[in-house]
Amino acid sequence: MRVLDVGSPVAPYLQIVEAIREAICDGEYPPGHQLPSRHKLADHFAVSPMTVSGAMRILAAEGTVVTHQGRGVYVLRNPGMSARDLAAEIDELRGRVEQLEHNQRHRIQDAAVHHHNKP
Repeated sequence: MRVLDVGSPVAPYLQIVEAIREAICDGEYPPGHQLPSRHKLADHFAVSPMTVSGAMRILAAEGTVVTHQGRGVYVLRNPGMSARDLAAEIDELRGRVEQLEHNQRHRIQDAAVHHHNKP
């Protein structure tokens, strides 16, 4: 994960937000993965834990991460995925589920026919 640019006019907490978004998009922290602790991130970015907390609030408000009190911060989604990408992924998953349901119905029907035709 990149470090802060101390010469940047962008506030440190906003740079942290962007750095974490980039790390998530790059696959360093995939959905479901726990982010490093607030103190570890503060050490990495050379800022106070309160600055990291401000960044986490922004990421949580946009739905990128979720905070579980006492357990840490977890990635919910990749912020790089557009609504169109998500819709396409949902359509693909829907097709897979329909195919699985179709296959299961045929297995059940075949088993019932096989069982009925037993002497």
